[in-house]
Amino acid sequence: MDTELTILRPDESISPQSLSRKTRIPYPIIEDILSSLVFESSLGVSFIIFCTNDDPDLVHAFEFPDKKLLRDFIVNNKFTCPDCDSQLNTKNIRVAFIKKDIPVSV
Repeated sequence: MDTELTILRPDESISPQSLSRKTRIPYPIIEDILSSLVFESSLGVSFIIFCTNDDPDLVHAFEFPDKKLLRDFIVNNKFTCPDCDSQLNTKNIRVAFIKKDIPVSV
C-alpha cells in the first residue's frame, strides 16, 4: 500500500475501493488507514455526489472539498440536480482521498 500512496502526485486522488482492489487489503481496513492519514493531515478529502438521471450519459457529478459545502449544495437545490432536475443520489456519496503536497524538511 505504501507504494500505491507514494506514487500519487500532489493533488491526485485515490478511492478506498481502488486502493483495496490494488492492495488486496479489505475495504474497511483501507478506509480506517486513509481516515487516519486525513486526521494526520497527510491526505485531504473530496466528496462526490451524482444525480440519478435515467440516461447514464447524462448523469452529473458534483465535487466538494468538505461536508458543509456538500450539505449546503444538497439543501439549496432541494435534493435535485441543478443541471437536469433528477434527484441527487444522497445514498451513494463517494469520498476521494487526495494527496497533499507536503514540503520535505532538510
